[in-house]
Amino acid sequence: MAVTSAMLFEMVQGWHRKATSCGFLLVPVLEGPFALPSYLYGDPLRAQLFIPLNISCLVKDGAEHLFDGFEPETYCDRMQLFQEAILARFGFVQDKYSASAFNFPAENKPQYIHVTGTVFLQLPYSKRKLASGQQRRRRNSTSSSTQSLFGEERIGYNWAYNTMLTKTWRSSATGDEKFADRLLKDLNDFCSNKDNRLLNFWESCLDKMHSSAP
Repeated sequence: MAVTSAMLFEMVQGWHRKATSCGFLLVPVLEGPFALPSYLYGDPLRAQLFIPLNISCLVKDGAEHLFDGFEPETYCDRMQLFQEAILARFGFVQDKYSASAFNFPAENKPQYIHVTGTVFLQLPYSKRKLASGQQRRRRNSTSSSTQSLFGEERIGYNWAYNTMLTKTWRSSATGDEKFADRLLKDLNDFCSNKDNRLLNFWESCLDKMHSSAP
């Protein structure tokens, strides 16, 4: 059996059209959307953007940590759940079957994709490294609230555009070319706590947690 690139492209385009009629969105993506240092064949001229998450505005007066009152062993999981709740608010779902998860298991960095397929996000820290770092910092806990929680790890998101999404693949489900830029600005404003949006969301999460507690 032989196939040309044109025939293969036409076949995948047919899948793309049929997927829409079945309620699915099929778009092409890069094997490694993020410029990971461990990726030997990654593009050295391509780098992801970083969106910092302003957690300092969420720490209450007199509290040492964002999750003060909870077991230190749960800090990592709670931070990841909080960041995932933010992503769900903006229409991101976890990409559990990405090529990066299989090719770079040592990185162990959760990766997410927007429901339109236009953008990828990734937590910049490795969960395994963060957990081991927490154990070291509990033995030497003399730093500030944010640093004692996560040390030198940056809290936020790595952002990468889906550069494979050309006009050929775009539709009403993916939005126009400016959609990703608008989403980036909105997420940046939210994570910087502009108009207290991040603080209000954090307080709503606390209210839900307290209301569901037995």
